[in-house]
Amino acid sequence: ESLKKQLEKVYSDSGITFEAPALDLIANAGLGSSRDTLSIADMVASFSNNNVTFAKTLQVLGSISKETILNLTQHIIEKDVNGFISLLTQVLNDGISVTVLNRDLTNNFRDLIIISNSQNANNILNYPVDIFEKMQQQAKQTTTSKMLSCLEKFGECEQVLKYSSNPKMAFETVCLEAILTEKNFNLDDINARFDKIEQKI
Repeated sequence: ESLKKQLEKVYSDSGITFEAPALDLIANAGLGSSRDTLSIADMVASFSNNNVTFAKTLQVLGSISKETILNLTQHIIEKDVNGFISLLTQVLNDGISVTVLNRDLTNNFRDLIIISNSQNANNILNYPVDIFEKMQQQAKQTTTSKMLSCLEKFGECEQVLKYSSNPKMAFETVCLEAILTEKNFNLDDINARFDKIEQKI
């Protein structure tokens, strides 16, 4: 939070306009380092011609667009293998690495769980309103167990990708498992895991 306030002051003093959710992305990317955060903030401001938006910040950070992540998530929720593979192929052909894609899907399912189980989710997540509303609709279309199952699979995949000789195939396998399977969690499991998620934010 202190880094975000620092960014607000730096941008405001410099006459740079910004969207609040973009500051969260920059602060998180800085991993607690004020120097790194300010360096990223400078790159984003330059890239966006001093109008720092959520979308432009994602581009600078090498992240995939949130809209694409939501579309991939929707295919998972609907168990639409063909639609998922088709969109995944397009994304990979655009040069996005499976490591980045796995990270963004992991974060998205984590956030969907928060939305599904918290009264004031966007006070925590701070997404642009249009994106948050789409995520609310997605969270209503599936179960907490399904979301936790996907979060677990993509979370474990991070380590697999580090040592895999074929990361693309390893990632596609995890994606198919996420689409076609669902682990059952009891209420105590769900509450315990949600508590852990909240503690990491």
